[in-house]
Amino acid sequence: PERSAAEQRLSAIVRASGEFIWETDLDGRWIALSDQISEVYGLEKQPLLGKGPHDFMPEPAASGLQQWLREQQRLRRGVVHAVDPDG
Repeated sequence: PERSAAEQRLSAIVRASGEFIWETDLDGRWIALSDQISEVYGLEKQPLLGKGPHDFMPEPAASGLQQWLREQQRLRRGVVHAVDPDG
């Protein structure tokens, strides 16, 4: 299917930003990842789709993150600042 002009512009902005940008579902699982994930974290994006950051964390941090992400989505806060794996 052909992408709309708005989708094409957004995609160009994401690429030009050089940032790791993502979209999650209500369970905090990645449904879209920018290509920059490879540059920022050295990871390929395809295997990560359907997973979330909580899949790489020990409990209780993983459950706490999932709860926090659900609350952010409930409040419709769309921007979350994150740190790299080294803190």
